[in-house]
Amino acid sequence: MQDRQVQPVPTQVLITIHLARHWDIFHRRHLILALAEALPAGWAVLAVNRPLTVEVTPLKYPGRLRRELFHRAPRKLSRGLYLYTPILPLHERTAHHVPGATQLNTRLLGRQLRGLIDQWFPNARNIVSWIYHPNQHWTWQVLPGARRVYECYDEYGFWPDGRPRPELQQKEIPVLTESELTFVAAEVLARRRKTLAERIVHLPNGVPAWFVRNDTDKKPRPSGRPRIGYLGNLRAEIDDGLLADLVEQNPQWQYIFIGPVRKSAATTRLKRMPQVLMAGLLPYDRLPEYLGQFDIGLVPFRLNEFTEPMNPLKIYEYMARGIPVVASDLPELQRFAGVIRLVDNTPEAFAKAITATLEDDRDMLREKLVATAREYTWEAISRRIILPELQRLVGKTA
Repeated sequence: MQDRQVQPVPTQVLITIHLARHWDIFHRRHLILALAEALPAGWAVLAVNRPLTVEVTPLKYPGRLRRELFHRAPRKLSRGLYLYTPILPLHERTAHHVPGATQLNTRLLGRQLRGLIDQWFPNARNIVSWIYHPNQHWTWQVLPGARRVYECYDEYGFWPDGRPRPELQQKEIPVLTESELTFVAAEVLARRRKTLAERIVHLPNGVPAWFVRNDTDKKPRPSGRPRIGYLGNLRAEIDDGLLADLVEQNPQWQYIFIGPVRKSAATTRLKRMPQVLMAGLLPYDRLPEYLGQFDIGLVPFRLNEFTEPMNPLKIYEYMARGIPVVASDLPELQRFAGVIRLVDNTPEAFAKAITATLEDDRDMLREKLVATAREYTWEAISRRIILPELQRLVGKTA
């Protein structure tokens, strides 16, 4: 996608989305792209990139500093979508602990965004401010009068190992009470927040429409041993001990892991096993190619307060490519119980389900999986859920 500078645009409704990670690696960017394409005339999205900060960027992201320091105008990424990278002295988490630093960040970001809007979106009369994390609460002070949207896709009140995070539980309370529209990725998240938020809407995960398998993608499966795959970060919420036991006890299959790997005793065991291939982190547009090597996709989560509300993105990516799924029995996955296998968190249960799935009519199952995934493209979700809610919020109709 080629970025290019834009000229002032006649926008009446501007949705400012404060990214939780910088654009190139933020997993929600595919949703933002789809939303921008779905917007009616006179609407636009301004994605506010993670700021360049004096404290963090030169040391941790020097490449970002070189690329973005001199791009002071918003860049057009697609129809209705613009990206802007502000500059601030301190990262928001550091600023929280330095007296007056959050107020300084607020003033500086406000000055930059107001100047940008006045110059590039001079007709914007309705502004929406969208955030993803309690640590971003301060950004709602930047544009007074903007309508407030909070998208909660994880349970921030707990660590991935299930331990409580009281400080974030407290930080989220004002976010929920001030938000005029709260999107949640799972019904459990909605239930835990329903007494605080004004309006909660279930916003499931999804995939870009181009990710969904079609007839031209049909290729014969590679010959040889069945390939059991895992897509995603091997982090603390993943039951890596279960995975290591599964692989060790079932050497008749080959195992492919795509994504970063957290160092642990279990992942060290996995790396030593000859039937394991660690592919590492891959560009998103190459995932369909690699997922085509999977005979089955795994979703082995630990079961605790953090994972109970999870709605794993990898489920949708597997289904979109027609890959049968064996997953931990998370509440949000019950809606897909007719097309995926949900099992107890033991290597024996996973192995039994894998064996049964390998014996299924996988051509028929693939059609069901892909048909299900088509209902969960970001484009369909934007039109069916997000846009009607935003129109209600700003008092507009299509």
